[in-house]
Amino acid sequence: MSFNTVRLYRHLLKTAKQFPSVKKDGIVQDIRHEFRVNKDLADPDKLQHARKIAVDGLRHMEMYTKLDPKSQEWEVHLLGACVT
Repeated sequence: MSFNTVRLYRHLLKTAKQFPSVKKDGIVQDIRHEFRVNKDLADPDKLQHARKIAVDGLRHMEMYTKLDPKSQEWEVHLLGACVT
């Protein structure tokens, strides 16, 4: 794993531990599992795809971990297309 990948992994774990959900322990386990499964990826396209998924997941978690639990006005803006 490159230095940036290790930083991403640590940031994902830290953010997941702060995620406001009763399932955050499962999220942490899933992150660890995905990184272990993909630790030996050598294909640059697959690496880039796995990294994009991790960064997108981090962004989504950060939207919720930065909310003020005492506030009654929460706004979360999701990126991407909405499929109905």
